[in-house]
Amino acid sequence: MSARKKPSKSAYTPEKPSSSATYILGAVAVLVAAVAVVGMVMWQQRTSAPVDEGYGSVQAAPVALAEDGVITLGYPEAPRSIMIFEDHMCDGCQAFERLYGQHIARVVDEGEIRVDYHSLNFLDPASSSGSYSTRAAAAAECVAETGDGAAFSAFHAAAYEAKPRSGEDRSNDELAELARDAGASDTAVECIATGAREEAAREHADLARAAMDAAGGEGTPTVAANGQIIDWNNRNWLNDLIGE
Repeated sequence: MSARKKPSKSAYTPEKPSSSATYILGAVAVLVAAVAVVGMVMWQQRTSAPVDEGYGSVQAAPVALAEDGVITLGYPEAPRSIMIFEDHMCDGCQAFERLYGQHIARVVDEGEIRVDYHSLNFLDPASSSGSYSTRAAAAAECVAETGDGAAFSAFHAAAYEAKPRSGEDRSNDELAELARDAGASDTAVECIATGAREEAAREHADLARAAMDAAGGEGTPTVAANGQIIDWNNRNWLNDLIGE
């Protein structure tokens, strides 16, 4: 009598998936990846889109230039104030202006806040002239000195849009033309073209640096309010500040 064979442990062999199943799985994987990419793009667009896009620059609020070079944009009776420390050659300051400039303009016009701009010039060496930060700060002072808040706000935004890259530059005549296009007066335009406030702006930059250090800032842009440094990477920082 012959011995009965034991069943082989490898008697069951799974069938290979069909080619159609492989194609389906591949298509699903591609679809999932595509959805992830679209989601990432939408997230980036949402987080990089200017807040209050379409509002533009300040429309009615006044501006004033103090003896120490601080430029105050907004109504004196506004219940809140913020300090912005900036360097007109600073890439981060350009990004900040693009992202929040219109939102700031709206709440300034609405009388919710006033803004104290402090201009530094430590990035002067990054320009080919070695003086762009100072000259741009001087140009801003020329416009602010006239008291025209709409022109100052428009120039402030335009100057950051036209900010030279590292190693490049813009002349005083180019800055003056930007101011003219922003609606600045002939007096302000001449002030910029002749560099009338450059020495004052250089002195004011030292005061701004000291003020930023005292506020706890470590670089530009620094935003401070109520004695605290504001995390402007939080897109809701201004709404949180004014209680919207």
